[in-house]
Amino acid sequence: MSDDLDFLAREAQVLGNDASALFGDEPLFPTSPVSQVPAAKEEDLFPDFPMTETITSPQVVPLVEKESEASLNFKEHFKTLIAERDQKSKSKHDLILKNAKNSIEKFYAEYNDKKSKNIQRNKDVQEKPMSDSLSIWVSLFFVLYWC
Repeated sequence: MSDDLDFLAREAQVLGNDASALFGDEPLFPTSPVSQVPAAKEEDLFPDFPMTETITSPQVVPLVEKESEASLNFKEHFKTLIAERDQKSKSKHDLILKNAKNSIEKFYAEYNDKKSKNIQRNKDVQEKPMSDSLSIWVSLFFVLYWC
């Protein structure tokens, strides 16, 4: 601020009488740089607001938006559809597993039955003497034809 006052003083000195003719008899700048203003108390500036010693940040309250009834209905309907789909999928999966187990058990039961019948038939054929059978040619024909 002192640089400004020095500049203005030099200008007034250079201009001399012309400065008073241009601007009148009033000085171009105040003689005292800053007028003294009495300091105001905080209570005087904001009388309605209580002043606190510590500054606290405002509390952030999250906005809770209520969902519309249509949105809630849709979500509920969607959940029921998913539950029904999952139930159908599980029951179909269980049915497939049950059918697969039954098919495997049936296959092995039939296989073991045929196997035991063939074993028994082979034992019977081996135990029979050739004289009891029809003729040797019929036996040979039977063996060649069925094998």
